[in-house]
Amino acid sequence: MAEWENEALEGRLDRLGLAYIDYWEFVEFMEDYGVVFEEPERPEMDTEAIVEAQLNISYLDYKLTKADQFNGIKTILLSEKAALAKCQQIWDFY
Repeated sequence: MAEWENEALEGRLDRLGLAYIDYWEFVEFMEDYGVVFEEPERPEMDTEAIVEAQLNISYLDYKLTKADQFNGIKTILLSEKAALAKCQQIWDFY
């Protein structure tokens, strides 16, 4: 992968909030190499599962919030899913 492609991918993951390593994923990785952490049971919904659940929400079920808006502008949205949800809202209104 070219350097610019790598930087573009990292930037995209950062914007999506996916450029991180989940703690429990790290624990699982270390267990593969014989390093065992004395941790309580893994919670049912870890960060990875929460993010995956959010990504799997249909635009029809997506709830728009102020966090989806760019600088508070209701018509400039920060994700494709938010934009589709807004289009659906407009369509349903008319």
